[in-house]
Amino acid sequence: MTRLYQAELVCLAAFAGMCLTAYAGFYVARRSQKQDEPPTEIFSTVSGAVFALLGLLVAFTFHGAYSRYEHRRQLIRQEVDAIRTVAAYLDLLPAAAQPQLRTRLAVYAQSRTAYYVKLINPTEAVREKDRANTIQAELWREALAAVRAQADDVTGTLLLPAVNDLARIASERSVTIRAHIPATIWFFLLGVALVCAGLAGYRAGVAGRASKFYLVLFALVMAAVLYLILDIEYPRFGLINLDEANRNLEALAETLAR
Repeated sequence: MTRLYQAELVCLAAFAGMCLTAYAGFYVARRSQKQDEPPTEIFSTVSGAVFALLGLLVAFTFHGAYSRYEHRRQLIRQEVDAIRTVAAYLDLLPAAAQPQLRTRLAVYAQSRTAYYVKLINPTEAVREKDRANTIQAELWREALAAVRAQADDVTGTLLLPAVNDLARIASERSVTIRAHIPATIWFFLLGVALVCAGLAGYRAGVAGRASKFYLVLFALVMAAVLYLILDIEYPRFGLINLDEANRNLEALAETLAR
């Protein structure tokens, strides 16, 4: 089961849970109070505080998810720039040393492109990441040997740090891909959403009207917001993705391979 389907199931379960909780609150209110009895001040205070907490949690999780999404997009852009920089600095080497290094760099770019595509399969993604790391290590050794053979300090000062940046950015991307909102926060957010649904149902029960449309609408909107946050949090698996950014890396890999 992919993470996309897991997100859909979680949101469907949240929607059903909020609907059930809302109707449970409604029937509890109908049984415990008179229909014409207005809500007490303490009820309004508590419900207002809980709904405010829900809004705060939604804003916090959405901001965190979008920040990570934007950071991942920027890292792909940085990787494209880093590979392009290495390709430019290869011109400083003797003509005889360039073809092998350019071929190695093109294979590395292709491997990094394939890594993004294979993220949907964790086993294949790990294998591709290890392959890219091996290619990068070979690129480093060959670049180091070429610089030493040329005995040019300027070329080494420019080329070697640029090659090293490839490993740094790849490592940072791997860490960022695994960085997500802690499960505890997700459970707490779902719990507060269920409590808010119950309070909304209770308020409807006290007022003597089921307000089914509004209770279902609240549950539907909350489930949609949760799905949006999950979609941004895992941009490779849902409607929101980083395909456009990765296409830039793919285009660069094709250019280097020519």
